[in-house]
Amino acid sequence: MNELKQKIDEIVNKTVPIAYFNEAHEFLYLRPDTLANFAGLRFKEENGGFYYTPTDKEEWKSVPADLESLEDLIDVRTLEKGVYFKDKDEADFYFYWEKEYGRISEKKYTEIVEEIGLLLEKGREDRNS
Repeated sequence: MNELKQKIDEIVNKTVPIAYFNEAHEFLYLRPDTLANFAGLRFKEENGGFYYTPTDKEEWKSVPADLESLEDLIDVRTLEKGVYFKDKDEADFYFYWEKEYGRISEKKYTEIVEEIGLLLEKGREDRNS
């Protein structure tokens, strides 16, 4: 249960870089945000249990008990919106293949990966202050 509480806290409070795409999967922009905001979810702890609801509704449901199912919930809610990155290597790998498939230029690839590095660094600084 401690792991679950820690993961929910991370989803609600930790800022991550998020890449948004249009319907044709063309890169639009990067934005720092929490996974909870990106997925459009709110969380609460009540009577020793954890619950979530979409931000536009009041339909509280139990949070899945295992971390993998919780991550799946986030992934399902964000699938059509964009991609979030936990670290620079993950972003570098993702955008390397975007570049290789011709979806972005070499210049854009470099700009995006550098910007993600800056967003991650700023997020670390914000958490440490």
